Amino acid sequence: MRLTPVPAALLVAAPVLAACGSSSADHHVTTDTTVTQTVTAVKVVNGVGGITVHAGTSSRILVHRVVDYRSDTPPQPGQAIQDGTLVLTANCSNCGITYDLTVPPSIGVTINDSVGTVSVDGLAGPITVTAASGHVQGTRLRAATVSVQASAGAIDLSFSTMPTQVTARSRAGAISVEVPGAPYAIDATVNVGAVHINVANDPTAPHRLALTTNVGTITVNAAPPA
Repeated sequence: MRLTPVPAALLVAAPVLAACGSSSADHHVTTDTTVTQTVTAVKVVNGVGGITVHAGTSSRILVHRVVDYRSDTPPQPGQAIQDGTLVLTANCSNCGITYDLTVPPSIGVTINDSVGTVSVDGLAGPITVTAASGHVQGTRLRAATVSVQASAGAIDLSFSTMPTQVTARSRAGAISVEVPGAPYAIDATVNVGAVHINVANDPTAPHRLALTTNVGTITVNAAPPA
């Protein structure tokens, strides 16, 4: 695997440091970075803090970070290009980072978040989300393939175009999927809870929904007309 730091000429960063008290107090820093180098995917690996990814209208990627920390100096979150993928990492053990990204609509997005809400909006590229604790929400999605795995938290996905394959698994949390068109080949499994399928279910359909939760309700609804 080739790891290439993002060249300084391709980044425009504007850090803003909030007023800090004593070394024992929480500190707060906000940074904004623009990545102009062409990448095919974005991967975010975060410990504590929410992650929001919006579809933008240009080829640039905008990265907004809010970092809370307790050390005397602010942490330096990781940012590099790895085989055509922009990789963002927390790179700290005693901090919380909230990300807000604006990306090209067709870019692939992979998110691994330990604690926090994950939200993706308007994306058309493949989406993979792994969340240990927190709500996962997708809105206005145009992605053909979406895979979401949550240990503890609800999963809510809403599509504006018919997906080819949606996989959603939660150990403890409800799963709600809203899709246009029909039919779908739907495999919904609940150990403790209920299943509500409100669209045509055809095992031979080319569009597939695989939904599983140990505890919670699974609901599939038809998206309202555009």
